[in-house]
Amino acid sequence: MVATQSIGAVNSGRLENAVNILNWQKEHAPAGFNVIRPFRKTHFATNEMAYILRIIGKTTLNTVPSYVVPVGDISLEKGGTIYNDQGKARHKSHKTGRDADVGYYYENKTLMTNLFSAVKNKKSWMPEQQWALFKTIVRTQYIDRIFVHPALKRELCDVAIKKGEIDKNAKSGVAFETLRRLIPDSGHDTHFHVRVKCSKAQYACKQMVDPEAKTGCF
Repeated sequence: MVATQSIGAVNSGRLENAVNILNWQKEHAPAGFNVIRPFRKTHFATNEMAYILRIIGKTTLNTVPSYVVPVGDISLEKGGTIYNDQGKARHKSHKTGRDADVGYYYENKTLMTNLFSAVKNKKSWMPEQQWALFKTIVRTQYIDRIFVHPALKRELCDVAIKKGEIDKNAKSGVAFETLRRLIPDSGHDTHFHVRVKCSKAQYACKQMVDPEAKTGCF
């Protein structure tokens, strides 16, 4: 496999040798995820992001098999800024193949067809299954950050605390590492934004500083 090249910083870089996620989805049906806006041509990723999306899809097939996770923007084939029809940038990042917008888990299957608000549909959101998914992808050690709405981060903290997976004194472990990388951001009620790290094969990739070593739950 040719190494994909995520070049530069996430907010100003580009992409080379991209993986076509839409083609991968079709070739491996059922993939457990679905690119919902192929007309935007923003379904291109690094090998590492492709791997994470594969894990998300397989985990979904195993845990909530009747659902298909919607995937929004990743990157253009060559990376760079994604513009809307009015010429305005859609995102600050999504320029290097290392970022992807992914829908949340809901009990209501209709809400799994697109990017709906988990805050407005809190009763249908599945925090325990979401927590399990986040731990699964963080275990790969490929995850840099996952942006979620602050209210959802709070609920995920509550799940971890209730299960006894985390407390005020925790400094390590999968639960700690997952919560550390769950970054609260008010713009992420309709989807979580997952970002993967630079790989050793990406010679010109600029890695962000790791998130602060605390859960943000206490």
